[in-house]
Amino acid sequence: MAEVEDVAETGHRDLREVADEQPAPVLEDVVRVPDAEETADSVEHAGRVLDEILYRGTVDDAEETDHRAEELNRWHDDQDAVAEHETAGWDDSED
Repeated sequence: MAEVEDVAETGHRDLREVADEQPAPVLEDVVRVPDAEETADSVEHAGRVLDEILYRGTVDDAEETDHRAEELNRWHDDQDAVAEHETAGWDDSED
């Protein structure tokens, strides 16, 4: 394969060069029907994948809720500190 001169240098090999070095696919165009065991394995695997996606979504939602609660608590504490500062009659200009 000829080297392409107008491609930006990325420090990575050209994907076409990598593909040229790979063995050619074997029997990629053969059509077949998977047997019952293969189908069951695929369905079971898909179920595990979906469970993992749902679990990760639940964990992400919980982390987001915790983060939001912490943020709201911090803002509330900051507002309380400002209110306390204002009601104490402190005058920052005297410092």
